[in-house]
Amino acid sequence: MCRSGTSTQLPRTAAWRSSLRTWVPDLINKRFGRLDSSRWPVANAVARSDRIRRKLQWAEKQLQHFTAEHPKSGERTTAQYWREALHTAVDGLELRESPRVPASTKWMRARCEQYSGRDFVQFVHTHINALPSRVRNSRGRRTGVVSELNCRAGCMVRETTAHIIQ
Repeated sequence: MCRSGTSTQLPRTAAWRSSLRTWVPDLINKRFGRLDSSRWPVANAVARSDRIRRKLQWAEKQLQHFTAEHPKSGERTTAQYWREALHTAVDGLELRESPRVPASTKWMRARCEQYSGRDFVQFVHTHINALPSRVRNSRGRRTGVVSELNCRAGCMVRETTAHIIQ
């Protein structure tokens, strides 16, 4: 049975965090940014080197690019950047209004023992319109035969999410 009122926190390795575009610069900032505050003289010397400064400048530039300002708090976060990127993408267009209607995503926050973790992931894929299909999986590399995009069930129609759901 589902118990409303209980929530499960998503791990900090959510999609926005696991992207190497933001994770690597963040890691560089955290590790190399602390070198100049070390008590060890060698670490201080390394922190002043051109190579480390260039690395830190690159990381800061990447983080500035992959952050967006939260509309309510005004804080710039990578989570807000990825949220906006998903909501403006073709796959996430339907999610644009979901923050205004909390009931539409309440099932994601409620703990439910009726379905497995695998089912939950599949439900989320359906919710964000990210079901794997031949057309979706071939993005950016559609140089092969057109028939490779046809439905696996033998239809002579392209396998899109809309076709799968029908």
